[in-house]
Amino acid sequence: MPRASRLLVETYRDVTSVTFTDATVIDLQHIDNIRDELLELLVKQDRRKVILHMGKVQHFSSSALGMLVEAAAASKKQKGTLVLCGVQPEIRKIFKITKLEKQFRFAADEKAALAALGAR
Repeated sequence: MPRASRLLVETYRDVTSVTFTDATVIDLQHIDNIRDELLELLVKQDRRKVILHMGKVQHFSSSALGMLVEAAAASKKQKGTLVLCGVQPEIRKIFKITKLEKQFRFAADEKAALAALGAR
């Protein structure tokens, strides 16, 4: 039986838009599924311009943060760009506290994320 996706994936020209569908990203099985989906896009499908829409995310575990670090590393290895979009202030604090904020590109909204990727 196929597993339910935790991500909504859409493509606009050469930009892949990935939206987190859950407000809570703390369950290890769900995080593993999200990791697999992201790595499929970044590595196997060679998507080089990716926006991660995180506006719905209200609760985020350290495992989820580790999954994003892994996704960012995979994107960089593929010579791609990963932009986190619409990150809630409480979630953004996690990146700051863990000193991982500089490893990611952030955008306030989709328009800013598209601009950061050089798309219109």
